[in-house]
Amino acid sequence: MVWGLGGAGKTQLVLDYVRRHRTEYRATFWLEAGRKESLERDFVHLYHTLFGLHASAGTGAATVGVEDAVTGVKSWFSGRQGPWLMVFDGADAIDDSEAGNFIDIRHFIPDVASLHVIVTSRSSTAAGMTQLEEVQVGEMEEAQAAELFHRYSQLPRRDGDGDDADIQDEVRAVVRELGCLALAVTLAATYVGSTPRLQSNIKAYLPEYRQRRRELLRRKPESLVHQYSESVLTTWETSYQAADERCPEAAVLMTMLSFLSFDDIFPALFEPLDGDDARTDRTEEPREDEADANWRTIVSPDRTLDRYKVEECFVVLQKYSLVQWKADQQTHYTVFR
Repeated sequence: MVWGLGGAGKTQLVLDYVRRHRTEYRATFWLEAGRKESLERDFVHLYHTLFGLHASAGTGAATVGVEDAVTGVKSWFSGRQGPWLMVFDGADAIDDSEAGNFIDIRHFIPDVASLHVIVTSRSSTAAGMTQLEEVQVGEMEEAQAAELFHRYSQLPRRDGDGDDADIQDEVRAVVRELGCLALAVTLAATYVGSTPRLQSNIKAYLPEYRQRRRELLRRKPESLVHQYSESVLTTWETSYQAADERCPEAAVLMTMLSFLSFDDIFPALFEPLDGDDARTDRTEEPREDEADANWRTIVSPDRTLDRYKVEECFVVLQKYSLVQWKADQQTHYTVFR
């Protein structure tokens, strides 16, 4: 299970794993699980592949229904020795069974010891669905982000050159500005690599980015469609919408967090003052010592925002990888930028 914010590099991490360990598996099967239609299509195609069937357009040969394909694939793996690897990539719609785009991902996973399964998702719900270790993907290390930027920007490197040191410093400044988010770094680097004036003067990128930030973040990764099918803003908006559907108060709280420093977010900061939990009559005029409680009516206009609701909000935001609990310190969250 690999989960984290959209664009954080989950797919790339799994691709790297597949490349490094491909000789350890008899075969690897990659399924697009972002939409139910694509997952069902891939399962039918997998059924055809495993059983040697080839449906030709216009001939009507070798057709099979989705449920027959799922049953057939599971039976095929149960009778064979592995190890095999199956990847369900982009399984995000796995939380709300009442939603129209819901995917019951467990229904598609063959339960056999010879098959290793990796699920990538923006939601932590998929944790525990597979035998492999759970991995949460957060921000990249700055050195990793800089290396990724170089890979796609194709900036020249001249060891021992003073100009090269300036380029390295500027690349590090760029990836810091982008929060070391894999998708943002990759798209920025691709843009630089395809723009001659930036190739010759990388220091011109950050001023342009700050001026055209929203436009640049909405760019689609046309040359990287196999890895990223959405813009940076789309990945954030999708996660934000999912959190809003699960808990509207969490989405409003996330908006407020965007005005704070991304690091060291203490939940206690949002808990009511002593005695505020007991005040439920919103018609009362706030006392002078309750002035800080006014913002809570924005987050939760219909009920008192007590510490338990605050905790629930942070749980939902973490579920969709919008914030991350600092497990090493056990006191605060950090916001994914």
